[in-house]
Amino acid sequence: MSWAVRLHPLVVAISVIAGSIAAGVVGAVVAVPLVSVVWSVHTALRAARG
Repeated sequence: MSWAVRLHPLVVAISVIAGSIAAGVVGAVVAVPLVSVVWSVHTALRAARG
């Protein structure tokens, strides 16, 4: 999964754990794509600034 969304494996693991704690099974499934989108937006905004 980390290769598909280009995130570090530790970030994927932490997001799945946090998602499962926050929202159960659905949170664990949704957590990685959500973190990936947030990271992409963050990276795009940083590139636009500098």
